[in-house]
Amino acid sequence: MYKKILVPLDGSILCANALQSAEEMAKLHKAEVILLHVVPHATIYIEKEGSFCDFCEPSLKEQTTAEQFLTNSAEQLSSKGIKVSWATLTGERPAHEIIEYAKENSVDLIVMTTHGRSGFSHLWLGSVAEKVLRGASEFASLFMLRCK
Repeated sequence: MYKKILVPLDGSILCANALQSAEEMAKLHKAEVILLHVVPHATIYIEKEGSFCDFCEPSLKEQTTAEQFLTNSAEQLSSKGIKVSWATLTGERPAHEIIEYAKENSVDLIVMTTHGRSGFSHLWLGSVAEKVLRGASEFASLFMLRCK
């Protein structure tokens, strides 16, 4: 049923919890797992042709850390016989980047974790998982793991 499973990761233990479920789904469906990390870039505002907006690239350290985490995670899955690839993207809005990547790469299942926040903390912090759920549900199935 599923051919491509996307697992958005941010390097945290919470997000890494999605790897086990993605592994099980990949084995069941003989699917490829794609690990994705969106590295945020810092926004700086400068006057440029009458507007105030520009950005700078993420630090080399952040990029290297993300790539090392994805490489290690991919090696673990690959050693279990799962076809796996990984990618990093840069952007201010991780949910948007995840959704666009999933569309462009014909992903049919997204496996990710959520903090399960509610109330004021949810309103204040927002939820990447919720934004992905709303934006990607038109073209992909989503499997959300609530972790504490």
